[in-house]
Amino acid sequence: MRRILVVTFAVLLGLGALPARAQPAPGYGPNIPLEAARKILEAGIRDAQARNLAMAVAVVDTAGNLVAFGRVDGTQTASLGIAIEKAKPAVAYRRSTKVFEDAVAGGRNAILALPGIMPIEGGLLILHENRIVGAVGVSGGTAAEDGQVAAASLR
Repeated sequence: MRRILVVTFAVLLGLGALPARAQPAPGYGPNIPLEAARKILEAGIRDAQARNLAMAVAVVDTAGNLVAFGRVDGTQTASLGIAIEKAKPAVAYRRSTKVFEDAVAGGRNAILALPGIMPIEGGLLILHENRIVGAVGVSGGTAAEDGQVAAASLR
């Protein structure tokens, strides 16, 4: 299988629209296969353990349905659901949850009115052949740590 890549956007989200100069988000492809989802999950768990962090990692398909899930022993209960809820808006809105976090931090509180938003870093798109096949969500550390482990799961 070809390498699965993460999408990063360097723009802030307006109310559902990207600035005119930004490239459009990639389209959806087929759902991520279970084998690929497991590899992402395992890479995320390994990275969390290497950082000595108790974290949950969730991989969802293009519709936001759970494909693979795992957690490090001792992960706080809330992080289990949060990891899933970070992956869902990443795939639904075709952008990293960090984009939403940055928008809210920049005063764009109207973002919070969008359905299903999780404006906390840690949700990233999964791409295959420049098409969205799913998303990964990570929770259990700081927002920055969640983002780092999510990115590491996609390497």
